[in-house]
Amino acid sequence: MAAGQTDTLLDAAAITDTHHVLDVGCGTGQTTRSAARRGHALGVDLSEPMLERARRSAAAEGLGNAEFAQGDARLHPFPSGGRVSPVRPAGRSACSPRETPVRGRAGPPWAGP
Repeated sequence: MAAGQTDTLLDAAAITDTHHVLDVGCGTGQTTRSAARRGHALGVDLSEPMLERARRSAAAEGLGNAEFAQGDARLHPFPSGGRVSPVRPAGRSACSPRETPVRGRAGPPWAGP
């Protein structure tokens, strides 16, 4: 996603330093790092080489509040409670055709009320 589009998405989601952002299918972590500049961010992806690049980039930028985890987001053991703001633009999902990608919904099922 282009930097301008990422900023527009994060602005629309009103991400602040009190938010925890979940970036599903984060790849090399561009969106995760952008979110971490505003709040805490977790990027999840299947590809360990991409996650390593994301970790190096976050470290180079001094973003200690950006985390990256390898795994299938459908099975990842997300913490219960609190609020999570997932960000992933429509059309950029690795979900199968029968699954619905998370599209910027605040308070997904695993985050509680």
